[in-house]
Amino acid sequence: KPSLTAERTADASPLRYTASLTGNELTLTRLEGADPEAGKDFELWLIEGDKAPLSLGIIGESLSITLNSLEPGYVLAITLEPKGGGPGGKPTGPIVAAGPLKGA
Repeated sequence: KPSLTAERTADASPLRYTASLTGNELTLTRLEGADPEAGKDFELWLIEGDKAPLSLGIIGESLSITLNSLEPGYVLAITLEPKGGGPGGKPTGPIVAAGPLKGA
């Protein structure tokens, strides 16, 4: 099953999530790091090759969503966005964590 560990590379406190895929259910859980600052949200994006990033939703401590298809090599990225998510459904903030899905 694909899995992901993503770590923040900025000098701020580390942000680390783990992702697991069971069937079509993707579960993301924060292992380390604090909530975003006031007025901001962490948003999860799916990046498939050269296609535009697709928002998978706002992340708190965890997020569970059902996806039609995920393949090893797709990238999950987490950005820091204005409260409620990226304007117009596009990422505008810095990437705070990212990593490719890998087969087990």
